[in-house]
Parts: sequence; structure tokens; C-alpha cells
Amino acid sequence: VSTQSTGSRWVNKGWYGSFGFKSLFKWKSNLQECCELQVDGKKVTLPRHLCGLIFLNIPSYGGGCDIWGRHVHRSSKKYKDDSEKPTLFQMPSMEDGMLEVVGLTGAFHMAQIQAKLTAGVQIAQGRSITLTLNNPLPAQYDGEPWMQKPCQISINFIGQVQMLKKVKKKKKMIKF
Repeated sequence: VSTQSTGSRWVNKGWYGSFGFKSLFKWKSNLQECCELQVDGKKVTLPRHLCGLIFLNIPSYGGGCDIWGRHVHRSSKKYKDDSEKPTLFQMPSMEDGMLEVVGLTGAFHMAQIQAKLTAGVQIAQGRSITLTLNNPLPAQYDGEPWMQKPCQISINFIGQVQMLKKVKKKKKMIKF
């Protein structure tokens, strides 16, 4: 919905809220059937309960949310054998040249992440990601949503540039 057709940003937000609320009850997706994920040339099996994927190259998402879970305590579950143990990932960093893939189970899961109660589902890390969509799926890039037709999306780490950062000056205090 565009602001030109509705005439107001608030009406536009109302439409997004309405569609989002309806999708909480209506939209059920099995990402395993809808898409295929490859990271660094290896096929990655997606957990069945996921409703969305997020691809990151920085350690935060959505206004500073720690979606990877660097600050969330993970349970120390005991496993019967090594095949059941989850893959261990390195901590995300902007300097490591790696891209992270995180899964979400729904809007309630994202709310829990924002409240720092849990973290996203860690799926993979790599330098090259290929996502093949077999069916139309809702997508979002930099806050702009759309319905994506079947396609192949490639995300690659190409390089890194130096960024400038303002240095905070220490305030000089006068002591008497």
C-alpha cells in the first residue's frame, strides 16, 4: 500500500497492521517445501517450525536487537550421541567476512527476541548464500515488504570498507 493511494502515512500503517494481524492466524508456511538454502555450496536443511529467514552481516537486527543471541543464555541440553548435537557457530562479527542466517518461528518469537527473552534459531554462517524460492513468498528488504515470485537469490560477501566513527571527547573537569 503506497502513501500516494491512501493519502496518509497513518492510514498506510493501519493497512500494514491489519494485514499483519490477519496473517498471524492465516499464514502457515513450511519453508522446507517453499525454498532451498545453500551456504558455501552445501545444502542446509531448515527446521520445520520456521516461518521466516533473516540474513545478516552485522550482529544486530531491527533497531539493535541481538537476534543471533550473543547475550542469551543457551540451555546445556544433554544429547544421546554426537549426531543430535547442534552445530556450533562462531560469534558474529563485522570483521570476520561471514554472513549469518537466522530463523524465526513467527511474530511472537520476534517479540520475545526484542524483549531479550530468547534468540533466533541459528541456522548457518558462510561467505556465500543461495536461496531458491519454489513458490511465491512474502519478502522484506530494508523495511520494504513485497510478494517475491519464485526465483534464486544469491548473497555473497565481496569485501569490506573502512568506516569512520565519531570519537567521543572526554570532558575536562575543573577541580577546586
